[in-house]
Order: sequence, then structure tokens, then C-alpha cells
Amino acid sequence: EKVRDEIINKLKNLRDPETGKRVIAKVQKREDIYSGPYVNNSADLIVSFSPGYRVSWQTTLGGVPPEVVEPNLKKWSGDHCTSDPAQTEGVFFMNRVVELPGKPSLQDINPTVRSLLGLPQDGSLDGHSLLISGESEAQAEPQVNIPNTQGYNVLFITLDCTRADYISAYSDASLANTTNVDALASRGFLFENAFTGFTFTCPSHTIMMTGKYFNTGQALGMAQRSSMPQAFSSAGYATGATIGFGGMNPGACTVSSMFQDFDNTAINSKPGVRGGISTNYTINWIREHKDGKFFFWLHLYDAHPPGLGVGGTQENNYARSIEYVDSQVGRAVDALREEGLENKTIIVVLADHGMNGQFGSIPDNRKLYDGAAHIPMIVYVPGANPQGQKIESLASTVDLAPTLSELTGVPYEIEDGVSLVDVMRKPGKEARSEVFSSYNFGGLQQQMARTDEWKLILSGAGMMNSDSELYNMAQDPGELDNVADSESYSLESMTGLLDTYLASKTAPGGPFNPPGARPPDQPQWYGYFPDSGSRPPMDNQTLQDLRAFGYIN
Repeated sequence: EKVRDEIINKLKNLRDPETGKRVIAKVQKREDIYSGPYVNNSADLIVSFSPGYRVSWQTTLGGVPPEVVEPNLKKWSGDHCTSDPAQTEGVFFMNRVVELPGKPSLQDINPTVRSLLGLPQDGSLDGHSLLISGESEAQAEPQVNIPNTQGYNVLFITLDCTRADYISAYSDASLANTTNVDALASRGFLFENAFTGFTFTCPSHTIMMTGKYFNTGQALGMAQRSSMPQAFSSAGYATGATIGFGGMNPGACTVSSMFQDFDNTAINSKPGVRGGISTNYTINWIREHKDGKFFFWLHLYDAHPPGLGVGGTQENNYARSIEYVDSQVGRAVDALREEGLENKTIIVVLADHGMNGQFGSIPDNRKLYDGAAHIPMIVYVPGANPQGQKIESLASTVDLAPTLSELTGVPYEIEDGVSLVDVMRKPGKEARSEVFSSYNFGGLQQQMARTDEWKLILSGAGMMNSDSELYNMAQDPGELDNVADSESYSLESMTGLLDTYLASKTAPGGPFNPPGARPPDQPQWYGYFPDSGSRPPMDNQTLQDLRAFGYIN
């Protein structure tokens, strides 16, 4: 065992003498990959090469080269015989329509064929059926019935700065008791792996309302694009909104221009107003528009530090603030019920972003760890049965516009989002294979790409950590072990994924500054003027407001 560990350590540290790149991507012990009575017949170590390196041609023919690692400049090599399937992808054809919830592999063929023929599974096999729940093709029907909801109302509720693990429907260890949000989850769809497109309030909401990713924080001017509320308005809906955060004023974040009715109370009462005031407005507005179709947005700001300012620890203050927000969600839903609207209103409850583990006067949403990027997201659809579905698939706030478009029948041009209705009907299905998120404010820039297994964070100008951060989320959900140096193959794959995303999202206001770039002379505002591409300087009043909101020191 000591010999294996020594070899593994040396292989992982082996570098190309000309380029300094790591030659070996990863080394695994056979028992970490294989199981069963014949595991000892396998090689002691399974070696995966970094991109650009390959196995020896002699090795695949049974030969033993004089050196463990040698230059292989021949035209042919044994790359197709490599033992790491992630590096040698194959092709899977089947002349039947099947559901593929994950990536297929050779060992999945036997269980899949058994499912197609209706045969019982053999528990000794390593593979899994590629059909949902191992059902036969004839049985692979929608598992959840969603009735026709065209023309239904929409109540869209966002909870500012709310972590998913402080919603008790998401975590048994939650310090907050969120009975009202939990009640919606028990009757609706809870997305376990939902992520915000931006960990900053105004850009996050702009992404929700447009179904469009953008990476440099350009929220000012985004309202000039088509938006979900405007599409509902064109379809004959009354649209309205009330916000608890004064920072979403028209000069900084023009989501206000997307709605027919927009409550300015918070803007005129900086830094914001209590959720009770916003909910009062919501209830009155719904009562005034109950005889027609409506789309209404209620934004609750109270969980954002400093919160309610109750006694005890900062964690206790945060939990009690979230419970207060939860009570306002309950009041809004009760109002729908009292007006006889609950059975024809789709209700969406989600956070614009969370916050990371530190509790202080300034919310730490500036790093794209899951505490800030992972959010609670619940969709209640009247009449959906069976109720209380948990969706494991990755989902993003950018997906809400196309989802509500499909549910209500309101036409809306899809740009970056995908409708989640199909995965709501079939909770075992995969809606998307990756999500992206950004943070860009005050000279601090980060970009994130995340799959089920991997998460890459790149830091730009002004960030404390300007190196790549790569985390294996399956093995390290706490994001404690940065494996960017040891997992070069996965790093390159995730970097390529993020690069492709960034290349498609660069817009006026400037591209993503690479690590080590010089920060701007003053904090970057999160708006831009689409015509000129220039970024306006922040005046003293704006700086004062942002300090009051806790976003800059």
C-alpha cells in the first residue's frame, strides 16, 4: 500500500520538462473504480493522462517500454485502449426512443436491454438502466400530471439574500421554521439544485425577468430587451410589482419599467421597507385586479443583513428574519385563497441569491460558493398531481421565463433559459447539464460554471483569490478542497465550458477581466448605456445609498 501511495504521489507531480504542465490528470486505485470478486485481477492503479498526452504504443500491444513515461511521437497510439472512459468517449445508438437521465456507459447496456424487454434486473451488475426508474419503454410515461394552466395568474415572490439551507423544506437542520414556504413545497415542485444567474440583487432579478444571461452586471439597459412582464402585458395581463429594496431604483436597475404598476415606496424609503408594507400593497393590488388575469411580483428584502436586528447571535437574527419573510409569503397566499384565486394562480417562490457562511453587517455574496449561488426555488402549479415533487436536475433563474411562458401559454422568445415543465412532468429527467453564475461589482469579478459533478470558479480583477478554483461537488460539497492543480483534465473541460459561455455573453460595459487584471479606479456600477457602451461614474448619493444597503464599505 505504501508503494502504491508513493507511485500515485510521484505520478501526480510529474510535469513536462518543456512546458511545466502536469502529465497525469489523475491516478485511482482499482478498488476505487471496480468491485466484485475479481477486482484483484485488475491493474493496481488506473492512470488518466492530461489532455495532449497519451499511452505508449508498446503498452497496448503487451510490451514493456524501458521507461515508465517516454515520448511517443508515432502516428498511432493506444489512446482508444485507455482505461479512463471519460477520456475515450464512444457512440451509443438505439433505434428506440428512450430517456437518458445521465451519461451512458458500456455497463449500462445490459440493464437497459433488460428494461426494454421487461425483464427483471440482475443486482450483481455494475450498470444501470438508462430508462427512467428502470421502466420499460411502454411504461416511461409522465409521472406527474400537469393540467392545462393557460391563462392562469402568476404570483412571483422573491426572497432577498435567502440561503436554501435556511428553508426547512430544504434542510432538516435549518435554524428557521418556514412553515408557509414549506406548505407550498409540499403541494408544488421543489428544485433541489437551483442556482442564481447572478449573486447581486438587481442583475439577478433582471435575469429572472428576461430569461437572458449576462456576465458583466449590465442591468441598466436590459429592460430595453423584451421581458417576461412585458410579454404578459401584451397578452392582456395586468402587471404590477412592489419591492423592498431601495437600490432597485430606475436610475440603477430598470426592472421598474417592465411593469404597468410599480410601487416606489421602497425607493422613497431607503434603504428599503419591511415586508409587511410590501405585502399590504400586494394584497390590495390583487384584490383590485382579481376579476382579470394578472402577473404580480412581490420582493421581500428583510432577510438581507442587517435583517430585523433581533437579539442573540447573527445566525439567530438571520433565521428570525427569514421566518418573518416566510410569514409574509403566507399572508400573500392566504389573500389568494380568500379571493378564490389560489386554484388559478401559479406561485413561484425563490431567492435572488444566498450568502456565504460568514455572518456580518455586509452579506458575503461576492464569492460564488454554493452558500451564495445555490438558492431555494419552488413552483406551485394548481392541480398538479401527485403533489410535493422534488426535482434533482440542475435549474437556473434564467429558466423561469420560458417555464412560465409554457405553463400560461403567453408567447415569449426563449434566449438562454430552458422550460422546466418537462422535468416537472418527469422529475427524474435532466433539464440542463450545466448552469452559470456571475458576480461583478466594485471591481470584484467572478464567473462560475457548474455541472452535477464539477464546479469551476474564475476570479478576475480585484478578487482576493485570482487562481482557478475547481471543486468535485460529488465528493466535496463544502468546496473545501481546490483540486485545480491535480485534476487538469476536468479543469480544462470546465474552463472550455465557461469560456464558451463568456464568449457568447460579452456585451457593452466590458468583457470579463482575466485574473491579475488591474481593478477599475472606482467601484464598477452594475449598469451600462447600450448606445454608447460607456459606464457612468457613481455620484455621491449613489455611493451613500450603496453603503447604506451594505454593498460597499
